[in-house]
Amino acid sequence: MSNKVSDYTCIVCDEDKFSKELIYNFIEKTEGFSIANSDNLADADIIFIDSEFYETGFTPNKNLSAQIIVVSSNHKYVDSFFKNEITDYLIKSEINYSRFLETIEKIKINRLESLN
Repeated sequence: MSNKVSDYTCIVCDEDKFSKELIYNFIEKTEGFSIANSDNLADADIIFIDSEFYETGFTPNKNLSAQIIVVSSNHKYVDSFFKNEITDYLIKSEINYSRFLETIEKIKINRLESLN
């Protein structure tokens, strides 16, 4: 493990072990990204959250500055996710590193825009 400080700290909230491990793998192999040392959402810059958690009342606290990435097994809820100001979504059956990197680019763009 590297001693380099991460630019982005991530938490993955998903009961699907395969999806969670896949996203952790992508985070670990992406420069500047790391997994948070705690489950405290306030410690994260990015929260990857399963759509079922999201739909059952997860509401980002106004003090929570993390970017939200919804991970879903179903396309039908995508429009409602964006109405709640998420950064992006990933469909579980379509998750691959290339698609993950598209999400990373959106995260970086959002950060740059928030600094201006």
